[in-house]
Amino acid sequence: MAPLAVREQGEAERGTPLGRLVVSFGPCAGAEFIVTDRPLSIGSDPACDVILEPQGHEVEPVHARIWHRQERFMIHRLSEQGELLVAGRPLVWAVLENGDELSIGPHRITFEIGTSQGRHGDGARQQSHEQETPTRHLGE
Repeated sequence: MAPLAVREQGEAERGTPLGRLVVSFGPCAGAEFIVTDRPLSIGSDPACDVILEPQGHEVEPVHARIWHRQERFMIHRLSEQGELLVAGRPLVWAVLENGDELSIGPHRITFEIGTSQGRHGDGARQQSHEQETPTRHLGE
């Protein structure tokens, strides 16, 4: 299994490009993935849009999901077992800002809003719910 890969190029790029994920540390440092207006799954399962090498039990099969809603990007930890850090804080869900670093197991991934074809935005930090807060399903 590739350490970090998009399932299929055409499938991952459906939708309007709005941002990207850049792997800054881990087995596939330097890899980049387009974030569109469609939900993006992240995990060790081959069915995920972004596949992370599991390295023990640090990356769950379907670890997190990023989606675009009401002009903001959201991330939601989908696994009770796996940890998701956003800007160094353990979270269940958060509104992402340009430049936020995501930590999933040994992987460090920078979230960037805007591409040459997408929109740019800096958005104010919205309240994020830490692990003690029950998981909220905000819909897609």
